[in-house]
Amino acid sequence: MRTSILGTYFLASPDEHEHGMRWYDRANDQAIKLAASAGIAVSTAAGVIAALSPNNAWDRNLIDAYNIVRSYVEHGRDDATLVKVGTYGLNKDKAIRILDGTDPWDAIGGLKVRSFFRLILDPLADDVCIDGHAYSIWKGERVATSKVPKITAKLYAQIQQDYRECASIVSGIKGQKVTPSQLQAITWTVHRNLYRGVRG
Repeated sequence: MRTSILGTYFLASPDEHEHGMRWYDRANDQAIKLAASAGIAVSTAAGVIAALSPNNAWDRNLIDAYNIVRSYVEHGRDDATLVKVGTYGLNKDKAIRILDGTDPWDAIGGLKVRSFFRLILDPLADDVCIDGHAYSIWKGERVATSKVPKITAKLYAQIQQDYRECASIVSGIKGQKVTPSQLQAITWTVHRNLYRGVRG
């Protein structure tokens, strides 16, 4: 499975490589800006963003997070519950619970979203967010989102470890530190672009 991760990585264009290397740094910047705009902790902002992320495009994810936080801070909890979001209602409920003061780690649940939260909060964290795309890359074939099997804790840890080992290999080859999460973001970008038909 490591071969497929490495193969995808070495397909990356310079722009895709740079985009992936900076992805979580930019996500962290967004959490910091959201926190500053609303007077909340960065961990709260990162938790809200992560809670609203499942099946939600990144741009819409950020819009939803800003709308929920603004409504909550300016008008109260009840107003925040009326905000329309691009993800499931249960995820909106989790975001509101985080704004209520629940620890984001406890409110979020789920391996993937917890990894996403941790990396938004700290881009250098030793974590890898394994979603359907990351699974497809690891598997070495395109797997439709609806066909991605339930990823058990054991399999999640195995895929993460394979990304970590590949990141170490890539770092040695490039002579540049590439973290496991950066490798995941680079390969995710390549995979997305390949199947959207936007690459030459």
